[in-house]
Amino acid sequence: MQVSIDIEINWGFFNVKPLFVRYLYLPEYPSHLPTGFYKSTVSRAIQSVTDSLVRKAAQFIRWPSHDEKQSIKHGLYRLGGFPNTIGCIDGTHIRIIAPATADEVSYVNRKNFHSVNVQAVCDHQDL
Repeated sequence: MQVSIDIEINWGFFNVKPLFVRYLYLPEYPSHLPTGFYKSTVSRAIQSVTDSLVRKAAQFIRWPSHDEKQSIKHGLYRLGGFPNTIGCIDGTHIRIIAPATADEVSYVNRKNFHSVNVQAVCDHQDL
């Protein structure tokens, strides 16, 4: 299943998405601010992207019903021996072609290749 989320943020000339991605990539924030950005600008950009994601969360995130939880718990136990578990979570870097933008370095990960960081949760049916 492929999901695409269009984040609606209007900051005029300023694209906050790469800045947000860089923030997520750099846990030492704010000591590694991108060159030329004030801490307050980075904070507002992060808040804007976070608010946009929260507004769309209900379209993509929901807790399973009681019956679904029971089914998932049994399924995950059968597959991997995980007791009382209703989901598996993992993250990975998806390799991308270097974007032709001034903030191209924002997409370089710690292994020194261009990527976007993705985190996913699934059940016993990979949903």
